[in-house]
Amino acid sequence: MNVTLIMVETADGKTTLWHDPVVHGWSSDEDLSHFRGMIQKYDLIVMGRKTYESVKTAIQLSPGKRRIVMTHNPNRYHADTVPGQLEFTSDT
Repeated sequence: MNVTLIMVETADGKTTLWHDPVVHGWSSDEDLSHFRGMIQKYDLIVMGRKTYESVKTAIQLSPGKRRIVMTHNPNRYHADTVPGQLEFTSDT
């Protein structure tokens, strides 16, 4: 199994820019283009709750591509769940 980690971080190694949770405000168009290209390559994408919250309006669900969101409260997202395509878990 191959695992690929994709993330944006600041030059000083932070995943947010001084408490700014909106990564699109400080990341580049090239970052976004690369991220979208990488997403197309994989059938399984695992992300955290905050990432899901920031991209949920842009997610295009499709059969054969499964997204799992790691959260302490999966029941909070019951209405968003699409079995086999978008699932929420508190599993480690």
